[in-house]
Amino acid sequence: MAARQTRQPFSSQAILYLLLHHTEEGRRGDVEMIYKALENTVIMGGGVGGSVRLPGVGVGQLGRPYTRLQRLTGVRANLPSLLSSLPRVLEDLAVCESTPEISQEVGEALDAIVNEAASFAPASQHPIQVVLVTWGRVEVLTEALSMVLTLEHARHISAVHVAAVESLEGETGRGSYRQGMLLGAYG
Repeated sequence: MAARQTRQPFSSQAILYLLLHHTEEGRRGDVEMIYKALENTVIMGGGVGGSVRLPGVGVGQLGRPYTRLQRLTGVRANLPSLLSSLPRVLEDLAVCESTPEISQEVGEALDAIVNEAASFAPASQHPIQVVLVTWGRVEVLTEALSMVLTLEHARHISAVHVAAVESLEGETGRGSYRQGMLLGAYG
């Protein structure tokens, strides 16, 4: 019988880097919902048999200064320790003030992600996709990204997705989000 081959669609999955721009006080339910989605993604990405669905994950917070909440970590080999460390993301996340220097904050965050990726072995084989979740305006962050993305960023980051949380704690208790423009890194 022939050896089983890795399915091509999953052979080059991207590393997930969640970048949070938490600017609204009193939205703890929003943060907890995003945390639960991240936890479920990590479980599915690392717990399913076969080829690697999620080679790595990291979490950071946009702001002055940029804060790394979860270092880039391989998922499959570190699933139990990664799951036990994720609750610290909730504990360490703080509301940050949106500043006029948002482009500089975004640039510093991308630089930090690229610097971290340089010492993360899976990043040499898998691109990084950044998901930037904001409680602010998507347009502001999309414009900031278009101003600061460089070729150095493009060596590691394949795409940046911007999504805005409108509210998960509204009057009806239901939430929604707006997804911003998908910016492919140049290169």
